[in-house]
Amino acid sequence: MWQFTEELQLIGQTDRLEWVAGLYYLNVYHPEGGTHTSINYAFQLMPSDLNGGLFPVSASPPGFVENKAYAVFGQGTFHLNDRLDATLGVRQSWDERSAFHGSSGVGYNKKLDHFDWTAILTYRPSDTVTTYGKLATAYLSGGVSGESQVPYDPEEVFQAELGVKADLFGRRLRANVATFWSDYKDIQVLDFSTGEVRFVNAAAATVYGAEVELTAVPTDQLELGLSYGYTNFKYDEFILGGVDVTHTQRAWFRPEHTGNVSAEYRFGTFPWGGALSLRVDASYQSKIFFAPVQSNPEYDAASIGDPRWELNARATLADIPLGSAKGRLSLWGRNLANEDELEFAASGRLDHHRHVHAAPDVRARSHSGVLGLAPGGGTMIRATWLGACLAAFLISAATGAGPAARSATPDEARSALLFVALNVSESGSRSPFLHGRARR
Repeated sequence: MWQFTEELQLIGQTDRLEWVAGLYYLNVYHPEGGTHTSINYAFQLMPSDLNGGLFPVSASPPGFVENKAYAVFGQGTFHLNDRLDATLGVRQSWDERSAFHGSSGVGYNKKLDHFDWTAILTYRPSDTVTTYGKLATAYLSGGVSGESQVPYDPEEVFQAELGVKADLFGRRLRANVATFWSDYKDIQVLDFSTGEVRFVNAAAATVYGAEVELTAVPTDQLELGLSYGYTNFKYDEFILGGVDVTHTQRAWFRPEHTGNVSAEYRFGTFPWGGALSLRVDASYQSKIFFAPVQSNPEYDAASIGDPRWELNARATLADIPLGSAKGRLSLWGRNLANEDELEFAASGRLDHHRHVHAAPDVRARSHSGVLGLAPGGGTMIRATWLGACLAAFLISAATGAGPAARSATPDEARSALLFVALNVSESGSRSPFLHGRARR
């Protein structure tokens, strides 16, 4: 397999206009078949099963799968006055999907194109408050799937968003609030109704919701964070194999409510140059669905993940003097409350209504607290629970704090990991405020 991508941009600016225009190209080529060796067998078979060779050799008629994408785009922001900006962007895309399967002698070539646009109006009533409204379209390219080489069309979405970003109380509080609405058409889903797995354009949906992000810095050392998200996802239509199954469908892996609360305290710099910070955060998600509505209530209950909180913590020792450079060391814990999480709920088979046929106890859960030591980049070394305890002791000794010692339980010892690496930089700074982000 090989991939080549290239993008050319032309950027300009005047007193009233900022603009960018460009070209985009992508080519992904994946050969199939031919003669190859299978290394996986080395871990599955005994040497006597390898037909006299180190790895087995297999051969199949050669083929390929190739995806190409081309695009031309442009976007400009016109400053109508000191407070009001208008942005318009356009993009014309072309996609080409080609393949030849040597084993079946079947091939295809499908060409698609799509035009998308974005319009944004930004108004700043003051130097610390920004409001905006946005309309946009987007798409997910179509293609060909299944042994029968059935083509499917692009998935399309029209989006609208309103938001405000404000720095308040002498920039001690930052608030980002956004509401959104999306209209999806020709949603691509996997279809099993014909006995083969293939993509089809089976659904349409409406999504709306809101997001709130608050970041407060009451002192130069303390930073507090709070965020909440609400998403309402509803299928307007869902037809599989000619059967209307809209009433059985619900949003998979999309919690209706999400949230996060955090606190971080940055201590002063030590005489030898290092700086300690402690962070605690807790994230929340409401129940999630792993399958459509089931006719059997017991099966239905088994395919729903319960609401859950996850508690995490991190201690970071930054700006460690390393000659002319500086290093950073972090001790972190994840899921400290040892909460269960439903990761998978499944299925022996699916009927044409996509109902799950499985025992209600076919559920995978994880409940492990993890302790580690991490750099934020660079070389990674794994050690043992003893190494993590030693690292914690060294950090507490260096900072003058000594937590009471205790023995790790067998479960803690099995789930604990130590990640140590070196992150070296000549200099660095960190703003106490989070940058505002686009929702999508």
